[in-house]
Amino acid sequence: MMVRRHLDRAGVPYRFVDWEAAPQARAQLEWLAGGRLASPTVTVGGQILVQPSLRELDWALMRAGYR
Repeated sequence: MMVRRHLDRAGVPYRFVDWEAAPQARAQLEWLAGGRLASPTVTVGGQILVQPSLRELDWALMRAGYR
């Protein structure tokens, strides 16, 4: 929830996926994250962030050109 609020405040578009309601998304996230499934898992510019701090998220957003 904190990550979504942060993205909303920054005006960064995102797609929220509830992996409990979408088993295929869960399997894909497990594969992308190397078997480490934790909430939140965020992809930014091809980079996978598992439970990122807001500072890590901002760094990834900046590198991807969102900030």
